[in-house]
Amino acid sequence: EWHNFGMEWKEHVAWFAPILATVVAFVVLRYGKRLAEMPFLRKTLMVTFVLAFGAAAVAGLMGALITKAAPIH
Repeated sequence: EWHNFGMEWKEHVAWFAPILATVVAFVVLRYGKRLAEMPFLRKTLMVTFVLAFGAAAVAGLMGALITKAAPIH
């Protein structure tokens, strides 16, 4: 079951990481210094960026564990 979970995470959830990071970059470029006056948006962007890194980290960990358990010969 862990193999199935890991593969599903890598294939279907982890691809959100670059999308979320791109969203954060776009909003930061769009609003720039005005973000200093928008605490809710700033906090939302921080949470979104942390989620992007978290999804990428879990996908990397799952990939490493799957490769270690079932190496390619």
